[in-house]
Amino acid sequence: MEKKTINELASYVDALRPIIYINNFDFKMVDDLIESVIGKAKCLEYNNALGEIDFHSKHQIRKYNLVEFLEANLENGFDNETYLVLKDVHGELKSPDVIALLKRISENNIYKDSYHEMVFIVSEVTTIPIELENYITIFDVPLPTQDEILKIINVFNFHFINALISMFSTVTDLLKSCERH
Repeated sequence: MEKKTINELASYVDALRPIIYINNFDFKMVDDLIESVIGKAKCLEYNNALGEIDFHSKHQIRKYNLVEFLEANLENGFDNETYLVLKDVHGELKSPDVIALLKRISENNIYKDSYHEMVFIVSEVTTIPIELENYITIFDVPLPTQDEILKIINVFNFHFINALISMFSTVTDLLKSCERH
């Protein structure tokens, strides 16, 4: 990942943008990007399959819906610097309860100096409720550069060739053992 992309996201985090919406299908790459910006800070993730999970370890904490997750974590920003990562919640962004809770988190972030809880929404579909437009910053992850693509291909080729060499070595050893019998 380009340092420029990491620095750009870090600038949004440093500017205390309350909600950063990342429209992307590669959740692993987005997780790596977010982690490179927030480090080991307290970060909780929500997805519809598992409910609340620890962002860093990916272990399930509790199974509940998005409203329950947001309500349970609403006050975290007063105690600790906290990040919430909401994955594939575009359908829930039509719910008045979800909108109200996200607005409350955003306003706490903006107007209360002792509060720091930032929300990342990660989804392949961009849904922005009118009530949240002023609180959401859309972050576009750029496509890989030619150098990054070549690096990915070279790493793949290296592992592929090593796997072939290992496989041929195993076949050769098997053939030699068959010749002895």
